[in-house]
Amino acid sequence: MKKSKKATFFMICFVMVALAFIDGILGVFLPQIKPELGINDTQASAIFVVNLLGFCVFTSIGGHLCDKIGSRKSFFLLLGTLLLFCLAMLCAHTYARLILLSFILYCALAALTVTVNSFIPSLFTTSQAFFMSFFHLVNYGGIALSKTTAGLLIRHNVNWRFIYLIIAAILIICLGLWHFSFFPAPVVPDTEKKPERTLPLKHIFSTAFFLYVAAVGGYLSSVTAMHNWFVNYAVISFHMNIAKASSVFSLFFIFSALGSVFLARFIKRVGEFKIVFLLSFAAFFLFLLGLLWRQTGLYLIALCGFFLSVTYPTTLVNIHTSFHLRPCFMLGLIVTAGSAINLIFTFVLGIANDVFGAHASFYLVPLGLLVFSVSSFFIYLRQNTSLSEN
Repeated sequence: MKKSKKATFFMICFVMVALAFIDGILGVFLPQIKPELGINDTQASAIFVVNLLGFCVFTSIGGHLCDKIGSRKSFFLLLGTLLLFCLAMLCAHTYARLILLSFILYCALAALTVTVNSFIPSLFTTSQAFFMSFFHLVNYGGIALSKTTAGLLIRHNVNWRFIYLIIAAILIICLGLWHFSFFPAPVVPDTEKKPERTLPLKHIFSTAFFLYVAAVGGYLSSVTAMHNWFVNYAVISFHMNIAKASSVFSLFFIFSALGSVFLARFIKRVGEFKIVFLLSFAAFFLFLLGLLWRQTGLYLIALCGFFLSVTYPTTLVNIHTSFHLRPCFMLGLIVTAGSAINLIFTFVLGIANDVFGAHASFYLVPLGLLVFSVSSFFIYLRQNTSLSEN
């Protein structure tokens, strides 16, 4: 049967939407889940920490899996796993069962995220940053759609578990498109004609490696915190209802989608490395202003999505191009280490919510953006130095 690049394109789009629905949807329903299961903010934070633990471990495994069995088999295995456990979430009637099933979902989510982000540059050999930004635009649109859907479910008193049936339907579409999709053979660069089984430590633990880990960790920490705690922050601090808070937060991803469309054209013009630190600094200062303006500032925080829209996908492409030896493995390793930082930050933020309250603890969120901005700036300087030497 003829395999189509068009089918692959649409498969990636639907995969991005499915990932968007799975990642962070629990944060929207948190005010509904807490009284139903009788848990506090620290226990809720434990769910996020366990999820991130699974994400950390399986991000690295996702890179290995893609290397060992190939992209086609990886996609099928991981999509099938996500489908199975999304259906199992319908039975998550206890706190322990919710943690277990959510943990497994995030393990598969992590592996599939790395597989997709490693697969896109190999599928599109030109304008890689543009296509990476485009698919993350689809992801942002999916997140905005997931928040809107969650708000509608809450308004109509539909139980939060129903969202996983919607995700299962999207995953079935993904598997249908997978059957017709084209998967290019991995390209082995000249430097890897005789690949080594292990990379030299100086290549792995380089200055670039640690800067990228800090950048990815800072970005993931802030965005994950917004996913998990924005609705809770708005409800507790400003007495919004859940549906309205969810709608306000969906603006973050609508702005992200608009940013992906508008800013993608400037990536090549400004430079892949320079644009990341410029936009991340802008988002950091806008977020601080949003916190100072209290309830009105929620819309400024949502506007941060516009500036952050192309920063993370462009950073992933930069990682892929910065490490010529086994870039898929290095991408997985960096995202794993960055996710470990995210895990620690999430745990600390959950405790801070109980100790200091939702409003005060939310001031920790822009710290991640500051780390992302500063790290991206040093990556840019390092890249400029490298180019001038050559």
